[in-house]
Amino acid sequence: LARNFKSVIAKGKEISTPVAFVGGVAANQGMVESFQKILNITSDELIIPEHHNCIGAIGAVLRARTEQTTEKYRGLAEFEQWLSKPKIISRLPPLNGHEKWHPITCSHPPTQKMQAYLGVDVGSISTNLVLINKEGTVLARRYLWTQGRPIEVVLQGLRELEKEVGEKIEIVGAGTTGSGRYLVGEFIGADIIKNEITAQARAAIEIDPEVDTIFEIGGQDSKFISLSNKTIIDFEMNKVCAAGTGSFLEEQAQALDVKLQEFGDMALRAQSPINLGERCTVFIGSEVIHHQSDTTERENLLAGLGYSIVFNYLNRVVASKRIGKKIFFQGGVAANKSVVSAFEEVLKKEILVPPNYDVTGAIGIALLVRDHGVQKTSFRGFNLASKSYTSSSFICQHCSNECEVNKITIEAERDIFYGGRCERYEEKERKVHHTLPDLFKIRNEIFFKTEAPTGTEIGIPRALIFYELFPFFYKFLTELGFKPVLSEETTRTIIEQGAEASSADTCLPVKVALGHIRSLLNRGINQFFIPSVISMPPQDKNFDRSLVCPYVQTIPYLSRAIFGEEITVYSPYLYFDRGRKGVEQELINFGKDFGKEKKEVNQAIDRALIYQREIREKIISISNEVLEKIDDVAFVVCSRPYNGYDLGLNLNLPKKIRDLGILALPIDFLPLNYESIKDDFSNMYWHYGQRILAAADMISKDKRLFGVYLSNFSCGPDSFLIHFFKEKSGEKPFLLIEIDEHSGDAGFITRCEAFSDSIRAAVRKNKPKKITAKSEIKKEKTIYIPDMCDAAHVFASALRHVGIDAQVLPAPDEESISIGRQFTSGRECLPAIITAGDMVKKINSTGFDSERSAFFMAQGSGPCRFGQYYKLHRIILDDLGLSHIPLYAPNQGPSLFDDLGSLGMKFLMAAWDGICAIDGLEAKSRHIRPYEKKRGTTEHIYNSIFKEICTVTEKGNNILPLLKTAKEKFDVVELNSSVQKPKIGIVGEIYVRSQKFSNNFLIRRLEELGCEITLPSIAEWFFYTNFTRVRNCGWFRQYRRAVFTKLFDTYMKWRQNKIYRILGLEKESHVTTILDYANNYLHNSFEGEAAVTIGKTVEFIKEDCSGVINVMPFTCMPGNIVTTIFKALKEQYPDFPLFTMSLDGLDHAVDAMRLETFVSQAKT
Repeated sequence: LARNFKSVIAKGKEISTPVAFVGGVAANQGMVESFQKILNITSDELIIPEHHNCIGAIGAVLRARTEQTTEKYRGLAEFEQWLSKPKIISRLPPLNGHEKWHPITCSHPPTQKMQAYLGVDVGSISTNLVLINKEGTVLARRYLWTQGRPIEVVLQGLRELEKEVGEKIEIVGAGTTGSGRYLVGEFIGADIIKNEITAQARAAIEIDPEVDTIFEIGGQDSKFISLSNKTIIDFEMNKVCAAGTGSFLEEQAQALDVKLQEFGDMALRAQSPINLGERCTVFIGSEVIHHQSDTTERENLLAGLGYSIVFNYLNRVVASKRIGKKIFFQGGVAANKSVVSAFEEVLKKEILVPPNYDVTGAIGIALLVRDHGVQKTSFRGFNLASKSYTSSSFICQHCSNECEVNKITIEAERDIFYGGRCERYEEKERKVHHTLPDLFKIRNEIFFKTEAPTGTEIGIPRALIFYELFPFFYKFLTELGFKPVLSEETTRTIIEQGAEASSADTCLPVKVALGHIRSLLNRGINQFFIPSVISMPPQDKNFDRSLVCPYVQTIPYLSRAIFGEEITVYSPYLYFDRGRKGVEQELINFGKDFGKEKKEVNQAIDRALIYQREIREKIISISNEVLEKIDDVAFVVCSRPYNGYDLGLNLNLPKKIRDLGILALPIDFLPLNYESIKDDFSNMYWHYGQRILAAADMISKDKRLFGVYLSNFSCGPDSFLIHFFKEKSGEKPFLLIEIDEHSGDAGFITRCEAFSDSIRAAVRKNKPKKITAKSEIKKEKTIYIPDMCDAAHVFASALRHVGIDAQVLPAPDEESISIGRQFTSGRECLPAIITAGDMVKKINSTGFDSERSAFFMAQGSGPCRFGQYYKLHRIILDDLGLSHIPLYAPNQGPSLFDDLGSLGMKFLMAAWDGICAIDGLEAKSRHIRPYEKKRGTTEHIYNSIFKEICTVTEKGNNILPLLKTAKEKFDVVELNSSVQKPKIGIVGEIYVRSQKFSNNFLIRRLEELGCEITLPSIAEWFFYTNFTRVRNCGWFRQYRRAVFTKLFDTYMKWRQNKIYRILGLEKESHVTTILDYANNYLHNSFEGEAAVTIGKTVEFIKEDCSGVINVMPFTCMPGNIVTTIFKALKEQYPDFPLFTMSLDGLDHAVDAMRLETFVSQAKT
């Protein structure tokens, strides 16, 4: 808990002493000692105030005493009256239909001596034991709480079963399943040890052979299983989060003082269940506390929790997988009537809870033992419960992971070991003997081969792009006389250090990279070579770009921000997709810093390129030999090099696959055909995305190959690539493994085993899907545009001006998010989810004519995810059977004016005038509104002028006279300027900062807290894309595009200045000025919002702002980059409040508290 606090809450912030530990948990001496250890502070440096449990209340009193105010205490009457008023809360339909239903748990004890099979399911929350006869009838059962003591609980269960039926049965076979299956299996002498996916499916098929879908929700995990003809064809498990499990329900029931047995009946009585969303247990718990003050809402809260379980399960576990007609609900949570009812309400399908729903895992493994036909059981017998055993643990010192290994010694028998990350101490019986080559180890040995150079030491973290380009950089540096110092292989310590150093919720590979840097710093290395690799060598001529992800591009800048003066980073920015010229000048500049001549650097580049090519040829040679010999199933690990080959990061996934007797094949061992994906994914600008999708295509066509997609929590590109991978895979299943710093081996191994079982049991014919191509706009269609902001309406007006029937979709709302989550996985950024929901909501609306409709969704050229929204929307339309609906997707990259130019200059000029006018009117309104004497005056003026602007734009009339009228009206608004309010700058992702619903009406809330707001214009983004377009077109000799963009950019700036001058506004800084502000922290070679956001933040700091808020969608990559670089800004401007607000579409109570705290800082 202390370590998580440091990495998740403190997020890389410097914790200086003395430290005050406040809150109720400060009374826990174990936590006190843990904080001292993790923070490396003494007991004198950790202060626990006497009244630590009510420190907030004391602070409130002290503040009230010192602040000057005219307010006086008015008693409790108004407060009580406020409490009694109905609140505006998102509600859900009431639950019903199961008031008289009760789940069945039963057994049929034997009446005569018979043979029996024992099944044991050992989970983290419960341990279940079942005895069945040859017919599969349950003879006896036990459902016990594990409580962290699996061995003791199993022994208890054996004693109880022996007492109940021991004299009348003979155990002829035993099996174990669940997370503790290996430990308990060795302990009791199991004949079969199987994963719980296979076991749960086997039980369901025995109960009803026609079942085609299984929902299984247990104490800390949940599973989805899809069946066809009594065979598993697909499955999924929850990742790390426990928000959709039984332990979550139990915690919340305790918080509401409700017995778990009464939960379901009380929830069914709810009239208006509260929508609590589907996020992390911590956030939902906060929501429960927030609503708890109203005791009349208890039943509605309980029903809302039932819904929350369902939403979480369907959106995060099931996602887009097929839900069949006969659905079994298994696991302990199936006893909760409210969850059963919520599933039926949401899915509009019948949910069946089978008999003995809570022990189906144990039943399933017992059936598998029976099916296997054990000749002679290894079961040690019921008398095992009477034998003594000892349990101990020790720290293994054989590697830097320093695993805690547990040892169990049974009386007069061998020792059992468990808990290590490798199998050094495990029993031989658990190991599968094979001669399969370790291709990942072979590749790493070739790639990271080093000599013993001498010279100036320079650190290289064994992470990220170095897993692909280490040979090149190593040779380059040694040729220049450097001694590259490569960090050690990834260990648990490195992962923990990286997580603690990280100041944002980045993916695990980035945290691991930070851990490697920290490990080198600890060794005394403070000079690093970490280039900003923008792009990789092109994999095929069909793709215009070959970019790496934003985090990999910006890792040198993130490292500087996090480690500050501790580190010196040399970070040339390199474009490998531009050939030698894309890297030469920057590497020459690097050499100059160390007195190296241009000729010397060029020779080093030549030799480095040759060496990289030689290494690659070695890999190809080995891979060709391997591919020729594959005559059985092989798993292709579809990953990036830095998570696929980092065996410490991925918990040695390749070894776990080989231990199943299956060859683990690296993705770059495949002879990929990129031609096969060019039509469907012509705008796939991510280098590794191209590789992964080409692999999906090859796997789909080769019956020997199956994909194991290795991803990491918060991986931005994968949130879209997984959708595309599925499309390319067609009906052929693949296994998705998602890892973060909290991942452990148990669920990992279960997935691999279950996937192996499922593919070996099923035979499939595969037809990859064809994705509908990009469409051109047609005048006979009504084109629907997402409602990002008011500028969308003038954009639609400009389209209507040139004869296109364009309409703005209704403003997003909770229904938009709810629908959007049904068609996405939850990994995508918020704008993608909302715009998908808006699109489907329109399709479902009354009167929608699919034959006359089209949708608009712009795209980009990377590296941000925005450029893939349109492809996801296209897949959604195709899956809905609406492939005939066009999707108009102009690219904001080099081809923007080609795409929009077809609409004519009249459109471009009318649209630009309208956008600048809206920008100016909004800026004027934000400046006046906080000071108006009569509330609503400014808004009334704005709304009336806004409507007229849309009308004037559609008619193609001159907009300037209307703006003069607007200024006159604004100028006569009566103001109260007696108190100067703090001005807050809002920066960040353009959609969420502009779209009111998605940012939880942030501007209004800040104004209510007494602030004036300023934020970048929509026009600023157009100027930025003009800047990058001119630069990129110039490089690729697209001179016509470059010249037109430059000329039109000049017109755009002139026109914006004229409109702002009429409205009485200062002209905006040129985008190059903004980027110059950012260059000290983030070089403008990195394209995207992060550079503009950092530059605008610096400008706001230099002007008269009192604080800046960075708004970002949850897991947004540019947003997390900004959050990290904010650390460097805070060091330079320590008294200036900077705050990041991560948004996921829900209005969390904690957000209001954080916002109020920020405003309080800004006011001081």
